[in-house]
Amino acid sequence: FLGNAVFVKNITDTKNLIIDEYEKDGKKIEVYYSLGKKTKVSAPEGDYTAYDIYGNEIIFGKKITVSSSPVYIVY
Repeated sequence: FLGNAVFVKNITDTKNLIIDEYEKDGKKIEVYYSLGKKTKVSAPEGDYTAYDIYGNEIIFGKKITVSSSPVYIVY
């Protein structure tokens, strides 16, 4: 997902949660991952598609479970 992507900014860097924003081919990509325990965060609003580290599409409800394996949110 991040090949040739440009880092835009770090959205959050709390104790257990990191969200980084990238841009690639006119699309925004947010990468969610945790450095510690699994944590739940609110799913983003708007029209997006979520993928796991292997490129498999993930469907979320209102919360995303974030672990050390990145979740890619593509807008």
